[in-house]
Amino acid sequence: MLKNRHKRFLIALAAVVSAFAILVGCGGGGGGSSLAGLNVFITDDLRAGFDQVWVTVHEVELADSSGGHTTVFSSTDGVVVNLTSLNDGEEMFLFLGNSPIDSGEFTGARITLGRDTTVVPTGTTVGEALVFDPQFDFGAGKSRFSFSFGGPELIAATDDLVIDFDLSQWDKVGGFVTPFAFKGAGASLGVESRHIEDDHSGTV
Repeated sequence: MLKNRHKRFLIALAAVVSAFAILVGCGGGGGGSSLAGLNVFITDDLRAGFDQVWVTVHEVELADSSGGHTTVFSSTDGVVVNLTSLNDGEEMFLFLGNSPIDSGEFTGARITLGRDTTVVPTGTTVGEALVFDPQFDFGAGKSRFSFSFGGPELIAATDDLVIDFDLSQWDKVGGFVTPFAFKGAGASLGVESRHIEDDHSGTV
């Protein structure tokens, strides 16, 4: 009887250790996530014109041809990130999260950000407080913008989705910023060193 209890305890302990190891391996900044579901990452194509660009990412949705949207990342508090930290000459990736979805065809994405952004122009040291252009206002201190994939694309339930905030195409007029993003290829997603930890260093 005692032997059987000891054996059951060891089996249960092994299961807990295995589950913990999987969760640790799926944390932001490792090599992505091994969870079953769509893995959502963000990156930056170029950092032209800015040394730092701080934004708060609240939501990422996929759009389909019927006009519907599927939420693949959502955070009430938002994820604060310096977008220029996602490129050191080549793209780097920040893991936002994992979302179970149904495989299907999608035509674009919709992103909700905090309305306020702070930028540090190249060659300066002082942050400039700006807001996204009023055309993107979504209320409650948030802004929302969309982009197209250029046609329907099949996204499987266990795929990786990379949102590329291409700062080279961001426009700043006065105190207003027009954002831009596209669906990245994620060619280096499998390289562990191209993933960053979910920390926020820098001067604002």
